[in-house]
Amino acid sequence: ESPVKLLSATNISDIMNLINQDSELDLVVIDSIQTVFSKNVQGQPGSISQMREITYGLVQLCKETKIPMIIVGHVTKGGDVAGPKTLEHIVDAVFLFEGERISQFRILRAQKNRFGSTDEIGIFEMDHGGLKEISDSFAFLEHTTEQVPGKAIAGIIEGKRPLFFEVQTLVVPTTLPMPRRVVKGIDYNKLLLLLAVMRKHLNLQFDKYDIYVNVIGGVDVKSPAADLAIAASLVSSIKNGAISDSTVFVGELGLLGEIRTVGSQKKITSEAKRLKFKNVISSEKIENIRQLHKLINGG
Repeated sequence: ESPVKLLSATNISDIMNLINQDSELDLVVIDSIQTVFSKNVQGQPGSISQMREITYGLVQLCKETKIPMIIVGHVTKGGDVAGPKTLEHIVDAVFLFEGERISQFRILRAQKNRFGSTDEIGIFEMDHGGLKEISDSFAFLEHTTEQVPGKAIAGIIEGKRPLFFEVQTLVVPTTLPMPRRVVKGIDYNKLLLLLAVMRKHLNLQFDKYDIYVNVIGGVDVKSPAADLAIAASLVSSIKNGAISDSTVFVGELGLLGEIRTVGSQKKITSEAKRLKFKNVISSEKIENIRQLHKLINGG
C-alpha cells in the first residue's frame, strides 16, 4: 500500500471531511489553494473571498486535528504570494521556493515564521533521485582557474551560512540611443544605483555601453554584501583587467562611494580564508570605490 493518499477534489467540504475521517494522516498538502472552492461563499475559485474563507477554515482544522498542513499557492511575476495579504496573516509560516527553470539549484526562503527565524535558507539541488540538500559553500562556484575580465567572486551570508557566488559582467560599446541593461540574479534597480555611484565617483561613461550582469547558478542574490563584487566585475570588464580567482569581495557600496561594513563580515572573511581565498577585499582593506578602481587597475 502506498504511503501517499491522493484525493482529486476541489470542493473544500470533501477535503475537510476526508481529513476529519482519517486520523492516521501525518501531513496534508493542498495543491493549490487557488483551485479550491466553497459552495457557501460567493465568487469564483481563486477570488479573494473564496481564498480567505477556505484558508481560515483549513488552518482551524489543522489546529483542531493537530495534523500539519502545507498549502501551496501561486505567486505573481514579482515573486509575491498571489491573492490578498490576509492569506499570509492567517497561516503560521510562508515559504518561497525559488530557482530558475534552467538551473539545478533551488532555494527555500522563509518570508514569515511564527515558530522561528526567517533568516535561514535551505539550498537544494535537483538530480535523478529528487531534491537533495546542499551544504557546500562552494556550490555556486565553477571550479576553474581561468582568469578573464568581468568576473568577480562575492562573499555573502544567508542566515548563519556564508556563501560564495560568481558574478559575471559584460560591458560592450553600444550602438543604441538607450544602452541595454540586462540583469539576472540581482535586482535591476540595484544595478542602476551602482552604475550611478560609479559614474559619479569614477567618471566612467557607462551610458556609452550595453551592460549584462549574471550571477552563476541561476539564483537571486539579495544581500547588499554583493555590491562590491558587482562593482569590481563592472570595473574589470570595462577596463579589460582580470581579477584573480583567489580574491573574494565583501561589502556594501554607499551613495557617497564609501565601502560599508556588512553584517557578519568577520564570519564571511573567516570562511573565505578557511576555503583558501588569498585576498578578501572589504571595508577593512579599502575605504571607497576609488581605491577599488586603483586596486583592479594595479592588479
